[in-house]
Formats: sequence, C-alpha cells, structure tokens
Amino acid sequence: MLQLLRSQIPFVIGYGARAGERIILELVPRYFCQYLTIFSGLFGRLVLQAGYFILLANTLSLQDFGLFAGISAAGIMIGSFSAFGFTAAVFRTATTKLLLLGRYVAGFYIAFALSVPAMMFVAWLLYLIAFRDLVELSTFLEIAFSDIVLWRLLEGISQINSGLGQFGRAAAVPLIGSAARLASVIIFILFDFSGLQQWAEVYLIGNCIGTLLYIIPFSPRVAPRWRGVTVLIAARMRESFLFAISFFVFFVQSELDKLLATLTIGGRVAGIYAISMRIIDLTTVPIRSFLAILVREIMQGRGPDPHWRNSLLIEFAIGLVSLFAFLALILVLRFCPTLLGRQVAEATQLFSYILLIPPLKNLQEYHAELFFAWNKMAIRAVTVILLVVLKSVLVLAIFLSVTTLEHLGLALNIPFAVTYLVSATVIYLTFYNSAQPIFSNTT
Repeated sequence: MLQLLRSQIPFVIGYGARAGERIILELVPRYFCQYLTIFSGLFGRLVLQAGYFILLANTLSLQDFGLFAGISAAGIMIGSFSAFGFTAAVFRTATTKLLLLGRYVAGFYIAFALSVPAMMFVAWLLYLIAFRDLVELSTFLEIAFSDIVLWRLLEGISQINSGLGQFGRAAAVPLIGSAARLASVIIFILFDFSGLQQWAEVYLIGNCIGTLLYIIPFSPRVAPRWRGVTVLIAARMRESFLFAISFFVFFVQSELDKLLATLTIGGRVAGIYAISMRIIDLTTVPIRSFLAILVREIMQGRGPDPHWRNSLLIEFAIGLVSLFAFLALILVLRFCPTLLGRQVAEATQLFSYILLIPPLKNLQEYHAELFFAWNKMAIRAVTVILLVVLKSVLVLAIFLSVTTLEHLGLALNIPFAVTYLVSATVIYLTFYNSAQPIFSNTT
C-alpha cells in the first residue's frame, strides 16, 4: 500500500483539478437540496447555540464556566451509552428496512429507559472520584442529568428522523433544545442570578421544558410494535454496545480534554480553554451537516466513487473549508475583539495558536463516519480507543508541563495532528488497499 501511495502521489497533483471538478459536478446537484434542508435547521440551531454560548460565557466567571464545561463534557461522554447504543440499529433500519422500523423504535424506547439508571450511577461515581471537592452534588447532578438524559433523548429522536430522510424534522428537533437553553440563560440574566449552583437549576428546568416541547410533535411517525422487542434488543445488543463503546470513545476523544483541563489546570486557564474549544465546535457545524448526508448516501450505495484518490480530495476540501472558516472568525475578531463579549475576547488570544485543530477535528469525524457507514464497528472501536489513549496521554502531558498560554496553544496542535495521522493510516491501509470498491456505486 505504501509503495502504491508513493507511486501515485504525483498523479494526484496532476489530476487533482480535473478530479475535483468531476466530484463537484457529481455531488453538488445530488446533495445540494438535501444540504440546504438540513443546514437550514442547523443554521438556526447554530445561531441559537452561539447566542447561548456567548451570553453564558460572559455571565459566568471564567472559573465557573470552565467547571460547567468540565461537568458537561463528562455528561456528554456518559450519555453516549444512552439506549446502550441501540440508536445505531434504529438509524440503520430507518435507512434500509422501513417495514421493521416499528419494532426497532419500541426497542429504542425500552433500551433508553433501562440505560438511564446505569448512566446516572456512573455519573455519581465520577462525582465521588473527581468533583467532590469542586462542586456540590446537587449542582453536579442537575447539569449531568440534562446532558446525559434529556439531550441524548433529543439527539436519538433526531437521528431516527435523519435515517428516515426527514432532514427538516431531524434539524428541528435539536433546534428546539437549543432554543430552550438560550431561553434559560436569558432568564438567568434577567433575574440577576449568579453562580454555578443557580445556573445548574435554571439549566435543568430549561432542558425539561425543551423536552416537553419536542418529544410529542417530533417523535418518529411510526407506531411502536412491542411484541418480541426484548428478543430483538438481545439479538442486536452486541452490535449496539460496540457502537456505544466506539461512540463513547469518540466523545472521550473530543471531550476528555475539557474534563482534564478542569481537573488539572483549573481556574481562569480552564475557562479560556473551554471557550476556545466551544468556538471551534461552532465553526464545524456546516461541515458536519454535509457528513450526515454523505454517510446516508454511502449506506444506500449512492455515495461518491470510493477510491482512495477521491477520498483524499474530499479530505482536502473538508480541511480547507474548516481552516478558512476559523481564519475568517479570527480576522473578524481581530478588528472587533469584543464582538462576542469581554470574556470571549480574553480567550481569543489562544485562537491564533490552534489553527490546525478545527480541520483536524473535522477530518477525524469524517473518518469515524466512514467506519459507521461501512458497518466496521469493531475496527472503529479499536481505532478510536487507540486514538483516545494517544490523545489523553499527550494532552495530559501538555497540561502538566506547559506554563504559558501561547505555548499551550501551540502544543495542543500536536495531539490532534498525531491522532489524525493514526486515524488516516487505519482508514487508507484498511479500506483502500485494493482497486476494488468497498461498497457498490449504483448511480
């Protein structure tokens, strides 16, 4: 494979423009309308999330915001075990086997209900181990429950609707959740509340109201079929749990650094780091909209030509768009430093040093989506575990050794670069080691 790559690199450069033009002419007409549909909802969600983030980041102190980000990151990681991963089986069935969907939807509801006590027990254990001296138990559980249970239920329903091709409904579901969070922070400000404890209470109430607003109108329009559901769950549990593990490890890869920052560097620097990572997450939303559509097309055999040369071109485009989007944000904030608020402005001093992180994060998510689309969950789980170990060790070493904010920003590019190179190596050596397509292209 390596010899093949060395021999083909000059041809990639020579044929890059023509191949890129061919891919654009093929993909844009096919996906443009779908992209507009899903991104229209995600754009509204992006605006709401940006407003929520900016208001909260400039209302809480940097220390409280960093602590909130650490608890929320822990909740996101634990919440990846919602329904024990059965959401993946429902998504695949909604995409390919509609006649069986009623039983799978019933299985999702049952599996989700069973997973809630287990997830909250893990959250309690984490509190005892890491957060007991930092925050009250009630505050921790209020934040954790919102992210572990309420938000994951919202995301599960959104994924089912996405599998059905109902991208408008899929985008509207998290839109309501984001609006509820924005309303929560506005109420928090208007009533002159302060501190993390009061914010946790408002945050929980807002998420509960958001759940009531979306759960009825946006549940999948499929009648659950309860007969034989327990047998179905048992039969799909191995695949589902593998997905949950890989999903958990993927979120550990993206969220563990926030948790480590809270527990190691703490205080003002942890808050600045949390704000910077959140800004990066917001700039990656348009790319993730495209990935959702691409994965669905691949699963249905209508994706782009799967040869490695085209995949490299897609990666190049994803990385370039991600980098330009982040550079555009930095340029705007250079001329209007307080545009996003005083405390966000304090965090922008880190942005110029972490330019590689947005494209590298998006490319690793692209790799993860390819594993799912090709139903290679075991390989994905092993790969992501390796990536998590590498990134965790490198990030922890950086947090414990780097003393200045500038050096911290420069050093943080290293873990993301290393994990991307490992992920890309697995992808190209595993799935592009022959001239045969991995999945059939039926267009």
